[in-house]
Amino acid sequence: MAKQQIRVRYQKHLIKLGKHIRTIRESHGISQEQLAADAEIPYSSVNEIEAGKTNPTVASLMAIAEALEISLSELVDH
Repeated sequence: MAKQQIRVRYQKHLIKLGKHIRTIRESHGISQEQLAADAEIPYSSVNEIEAGKTNPTVASLMAIAEALEISLSELVDH
């Protein structure tokens, strides 16, 4: 299956994940820019993940979870 087909197939899940990450980030009172800096990933990645426009890597999700001081399972179980 091509990369684009995978993204489209799971689009609803990616959007839901992005909204969940945004909710957690906002509850911590930090901006996307601060989350990106804390997670040591590009701001554009945080923006695209929260918008559901990209399929994040496990490494990115782990970095975000660590920056938000939550477990990976808390980040992805929504």
